[in-house]
Amino acid sequence: MSKYSLPECLVGRCTQQQYTKWLHARQWLMCGVTRKDRKVGASRSQNTKKAIHKAVCSGGDRDFYTGEPLDWSIISKYRNKDSTEGKKKYKKQFANYHPLTTHSMSKAI
Repeated sequence: MSKYSLPECLVGRCTQQQYTKWLHARQWLMCGVTRKDRKVGASRSQNTKKAIHKAVCSGGDRDFYTGEPLDWSIISKYRNKDSTEGKKKYKKQFANYHPLTTHSMSKAI
C-alpha cells in the first residue's frame, strides 16, 4: 500500500499508479529542486508532497476557485511535442479541467 493512497474522491477517475506519478511530479515541480539538490531539499520536498496530498484529499475532485469538476483521467497525458505540433487545439483539451496544485497549496499547509 502506498504512503499516499488514492483519495476517495478520485476512485474510478484515475489509478493509484497515475496519482502517485502525478503527485511525485508536482512535488518536485513545486519545490523547484533539481536532481543535484534533491538530498538538500528532501525535507521541504516531503512537506510539500504531504500538503499536496492533503489538499487533494480535502476536495481535489473540484477546482478550488470555480468549484467545477476536474478531469483526473488526463493527468500525466500532456505531451510537449504534441503541444508544439497541435498548438491551441491540443492545449485546449487540458485548459479547464487539468488538476493543478498552486490553487490549493496555501489552504492545505
